[in-house]
Amino acid sequence: DPQVRCLFEYNFVHRKANNFGLLGQIFTLMHISLFVQIQKWYGMNEVCSKTFYTYSKKYAKIYNSYAFREKVIEILTQKYGSKKMEELMGFKNAKKVS
Repeated sequence: DPQVRCLFEYNFVHRKANNFGLLGQIFTLMHISLFVQIQKWYGMNEVCSKTFYTYSKKYAKIYNSYAFREKVIEILTQKYGSKKMEELMGFKNAKKVS
């Protein structure tokens, strides 16, 4: 219900902190990837908390959505064929560059 949504819903925003300011550039030079999670209260758009994280290969594998996408496309192409996949994904009308 939209009337009570603002009372209990929170938005979480994830950003790469290396892209911001002088401190971010220092982390980049040191080859440290730093991320920040910002929690905002939906009703007031007010920042409730900020949590900082460093890069972890363990979690990067889980959140690699492009790798998952490629795997799904490969499985569907094997099942339905490349012609049907081109049609479904909008490649049929695309001009081929040679």
